Amino acid sequence: MSKTLMSVSAVALLAGGASAQLISFTYSDLTGSYSTGTTTYMATAGASTSGDVSRLDASPGTAEFDTGTFPHASADFMISMSVSSITGTSAAGNGTVVINDANGDSITANVDGTFNLVGGAIFYSGILSNAFFGDESSDGSFDGVSSGSFVNPVPAGPYDGSIVELFFNPGSFFSADFSNQTTLVDGLLIPAPGALALLGLGGFAARRRR
Repeated sequence: MSKTLMSVSAVALLAGGASAQLISFTYSDLTGSYSTGTTTYMATAGASTSGDVSRLDASPGTAEFDTGTFPHASADFMISMSVSSITGTSAAGNGTVVINDANGDSITANVDGTFNLVGGAIFYSGILSNAFFGDESSDGSFDGVSSGSFVNPVPAGPYDGSIVELFFNPGSFFSADFSNQTTLVDGLLIPAPGALALLGLGGFAARRRR
């Protein structure tokens, strides 16, 4: 399963020691869509989506969601953003991110950032804020459908973070409707206030694919 890789110096900067809480998430093959009528961009989990959510501190663990996990009665992933200030190569995007585990427990966050057209791809870079862990099932953990889990961090929030997203240019830069665009998302969360530190690192260093 794919992982977010951080350098030793990055971990030291963000975590400040082994006891600090650091959460990463990665989802591949999400389905991206955009409606000009509502100016809404969405990326949601589908049949080809795989992903993982990891706690990377003194109580590590990974909740895994393999291909074929979605759609699921409880587990899900969704980004919903209003797109504005659209030019030929850039646009603003702000909205919400919701990640649900196998039992419907949630991670929710606000997201605010910028889409940029880079070559033949659209790249989004944003800040996550006001992120919280919801323990709707009261089991105290965030659980994968395929395997794995981790103990929910305490406190439940708020957390700050960074997020990057990549999908190939569907032939227009938010000037026409599009759908079924394969989308990749990576994100990190640390106890607030932490977004500026993450911005200084440029989000993440690299990724390891399965």
